[in-house]
Amino acid sequence: MKVSIYPALLSLMLTAALSYLAYYIGKEDENSIFLLIGTIMSVLSTLALNMSVKFDNHKIGLNIKVWCTIMFFVLFIVNFCFAWLGVNVTYYIIIMTLLLVIHLFVVSKMFSTKNV
Repeated sequence: MKVSIYPALLSLMLTAALSYLAYYIGKEDENSIFLLIGTIMSVLSTLALNMSVKFDNHKIGLNIKVWCTIMFFVLFIVNFCFAWLGVNVTYYIIIMTLLLVIHLFVVSKMFSTKNV
């Protein structure tokens, strides 16, 4: 496994832009900070693995990249639905925590597999 610096910086910049967009759409009230933090965690956890990490085993790497792409779109849709419809903090925290735990659990299981 090898991390490339340039794609990692691109993923950080894209994360910052999408997070600010979610914060701006969320009408910048006191609950939007939760939306900002959730968007940062969700976008960064998917884009960092998808864009900047090169894997030694290409089959596992492809599986992780496909999973991260699917989860990026799912988390992106969930974040912006909560931003447009208004943030109910309790439901947002519960749904985002469950989705991020599922995402990180699947990625950790993919990392631990040796044979595909």
